[in-house]
Amino acid sequence: MPQIYSYKRISTSKQQKGSGLRQQDDTVLLEELSLKYNIPISNEKFKDIAKSAFHGQHLNADLGRFISLIDTGYIKKGSILVISSLDRLSRQSVNLAQETLLSIVNRGVGIYTMIDDKLYTDDDDNLAASLIISIIYLARANDESVNKSKRSKEATIEVIKGILSKDPKFFKDGYAKSVKVGRTNWWLDDKNGFIRPHKTLFALARRIVDLTLERHSIQQIQALLANEEGFKSEHVRKFHNYEILTGVRTIDIDSRSFVIPDYAPAVCTETELLQMQQIRKGKQHTGSGTPKSGTGLLNGIGVLKCGYCGGSMSIARQGKKFRYRCSTAQQHFGKCKPWGFYINELDKYIVNVVRTRTWQPEQDSGLPQLMHDRALVENKLNGLSKMLDDNVDSLPRIFMAKLSQAESELDEINDKIKSLKISASVSVNKIMRQFFAVPESVILDISEHDLRLKFREVLKDLIDEVICKKEEEKRFSRKSFVIGFTDGSIIETTLD
Repeated sequence: MPQIYSYKRISTSKQQKGSGLRQQDDTVLLEELSLKYNIPISNEKFKDIAKSAFHGQHLNADLGRFISLIDTGYIKKGSILVISSLDRLSRQSVNLAQETLLSIVNRGVGIYTMIDDKLYTDDDDNLAASLIISIIYLARANDESVNKSKRSKEATIEVIKGILSKDPKFFKDGYAKSVKVGRTNWWLDDKNGFIRPHKTLFALARRIVDLTLERHSIQQIQALLANEEGFKSEHVRKFHNYEILTGVRTIDIDSRSFVIPDYAPAVCTETELLQMQQIRKGKQHTGSGTPKSGTGLLNGIGVLKCGYCGGSMSIARQGKKFRYRCSTAQQHFGKCKPWGFYINELDKYIVNVVRTRTWQPEQDSGLPQLMHDRALVENKLNGLSKMLDDNVDSLPRIFMAKLSQAESELDEINDKIKSLKISASVSVNKIMRQFFAVPESVILDISEHDLRLKFREVLKDLIDEVICKKEEEKRFSRKSFVIGFTDGSIIETTLD
């Protein structure tokens, strides 16, 4: 039985949140058409969101599905497709747009346009005149899209040139203005119009880099990060192919290609990107997550760095023991010479530090701002106190009110600082207590894969970076480490 079908199309997801679909509302009209032609309304709705009719994207989406359902006989002859206007059907050049219209009408399905109360059917006595009118409408729709596309490209090129010339108006807080071509990569955020690192996902992207450089397979990385906030399994598969990981973006507009260095915050170096591509090309990975069942406490979380080249350090087996080694040197990238050290030395030191230390809040906990506010109020209070000492008899009554208010502000800020330090310290130390009952020898056992992975996740939240170097002396070598913690503190140490 023929039915009446509704089709709506909007070019951007932003229109979906606005009035784009509401402007194409056809509920009442469908009921009127149903009564007029004695045809029931189909429960199936066809809708294309963020599909361009100018580029024909909708023909590979719901509109294309509608046409194919006509061919299969699912949509019967005599049915009617209701659209708001012909530009919903196509904005391509007139010959292609007319082809789309006729591909429906010639199969016995009518097209009704709400804007002009017009029904296009193959048995229309005035079909020739109707098609001429349709050509005018479709030509106008195409002209509008061509001009819009031209203006959009010109505006895009202006932004690109502004970034390349370092024009200050195309930057904010050191971040470049977003170029609105294609989608923004998932680890970046351009909601305010400028390309910034995403608050949580940028660090996640860095972890994928480190895990890839340690030769974890795609499936292993997906399993390790499965519980991370915002992580999706599809983030990993083509990750190593993105040039923009290095901060560089290439944009093609018509026949021109623009390369923008430092367009986005860099997740990795060019050397690391090349390493990842070589690893994925060879499809090499680490078996059960680390070489031959060994698990380091500091690799794979993006904190362990070579002090010579700044590259990440991975784990490798040497006989019956394991070593942390410079990944860049091992892959023969850059100028760093191969070097490393046995993991037990540093792992043991880190375990002792984190199990005996009272932790302070992280730097992004709000404490730095409170400390800044306290300094301002203290300066204000000192100034008021000096004025009181110098003019004790001549100050107006309101002055004492300001003094009292400043003292109250200072007390309030001090209470917040005290509370924040206590809560953060308790929170971190609560996490650490789950490992207090585990003997050090067990945590340091390289074969305790699951336990060490859990401990490694804790370390990820406590440590910002560990910079490693080797100090050569005549009779032996010592390793030096600079350990930066998330609470802002730093420890420097040497191990034999």
